[in-house]
Amino acid sequence: MILENRVAFVTGAGSGIGRAGAQILAREGAFVVVSDLCEERARETVALIRDAGGSADAVALDVTDDAALGGAVARKLLPSAGNSIFSIPMRASRSRAISRKWTPTVWTCPGV
Repeated sequence: MILENRVAFVTGAGSGIGRAGAQILAREGAFVVVSDLCEERARETVALIRDAGGSADAVALDVTDDAALGGAVARKLLPSAGNSIFSIPMRASRSRAISRKWTPTVWTCPGV
């Protein structure tokens, strides 16, 4: 497992490609923070990950709200700073909270 002892934060992970990405990251050993606008869908993804033997936690999050995104990242990722992965689907990349407040050395931010 190439992502063992890493934390992945995936936005839009309640369905579609975000869900698939979260499942793959978990399968590779990451603890996945599953975020989605709809908490119920995020919890469904967490259940799928756990049923497959992975570890995950759900977060209801509107990624277009910079303050909410920054708070969620601070609570979930900063404690594991050097071991974090951050995934933002292209449709959600409007938020600039990540590029304004944190350096790329903390985690990888594709598309930001």
